[in-house]
Amino acid sequence: PDGRVIMISGANRGIGRAVAVTLYDAGYSLSLGARDPASFADMISGWAPDRVLTGRYDAENKESHRQWVADTVAKFD
Repeated sequence: PDGRVIMISGANRGIGRAVAVTLYDAGYSLSLGARDPASFADMISGWAPDRVLTGRYDAENKESHRQWVADTVAKFD
């Protein structure tokens, strides 16, 4: 998992959240997207800030897609 970044939409609840926690625990860096990025606060509390990014992602808003990807690339190169 070193050097790998995984983007997960809907990672603030349900299956997306379970996948995110599992991958983080396995050592991956994550870019997590949701309509309300503040909803990640309790989940990522204690996680290494250099391994996680949260961003706004709304499947109905194409600009949010572009911005989330751009922010992910900017953070993780």
